[in-house]
Amino acid sequence: MTSAFVADFIAGWVGGIFCVVTGYPFDTVKVRQQNFSTSFWVAVRETFKYEGSLGFFKGMSSPLIAYGPSNSLFFGGTGLFMKLLSGADQADLNYNQQRTKFLWNIFVSGCFGGFLQVTLMCPVELVKIALQTSTEDKSPWVHNANALKFEGSIHTFKTIFALKGLRGLYKGFVPMLIRDVPTGGIYFVVYEGLLPKNREDVQWYHKIWAGGWAGIKFFWKGLPVITARAFPAHAMLFIGYDMTMIFLGSRR
Repeated sequence: MTSAFVADFIAGWVGGIFCVVTGYPFDTVKVRQQNFSTSFWVAVRETFKYEGSLGFFKGMSSPLIAYGPSNSLFFGGTGLFMKLLSGADQADLNYNQQRTKFLWNIFVSGCFGGFLQVTLMCPVELVKIALQTSTEDKSPWVHNANALKFEGSIHTFKTIFALKGLRGLYKGFVPMLIRDVPTGGIYFVVYEGLLPKNREDVQWYHKIWAGGWAGIKFFWKGLPVITARAFPAHAMLFIGYDMTMIFLGSRR
């Protein structure tokens, strides 16, 4: 039996990898929609035309490496804080009798997990977006592209650090906090709220449904592609998380 925190940490890592691989092509399209003021289908067409299939996975190595540990921080931090707030494992809480307290605790815990995740992911997001918006010279977006040409995640990281230092890598940290801390709490409230009240009735398809809706964000340009990316990606996140927890002999 693996300890609860270690199990959360490992399961969050596996779930994060599932999430990145599933949703990354949609994320690239979303970023290009937002940065180049274009439509979903134009972003898809131009990316494939000038960069091929690999263009949709541009910059994926940095989140693939970091999203595992970042989700470990997110799930592990949330699980640890939940245990501190409740004084017991979540499984020991009577969900039906203490529903309001349970959802409040999971919201606060998710906010804490979101804060931990942002501290790691801010530089990673910066590197990822710099690469996603660094298009090929033949692309019609080239006039909008970065003046600097980045060559992979490590080169991008080193270039930004050399030019702007640590502060440059954390550009956008405060907006990320404002976005991801409360939504970290909402994320778990939606997930837990959509599961059957009787936890013994929970099946794998309930987790796909709840996890998918938990991942959808509503307040950005490009809502259709965000929905298309977030639902399957976060459904796979929770599937990967739960499968790993079961494998380790531990449950949330």
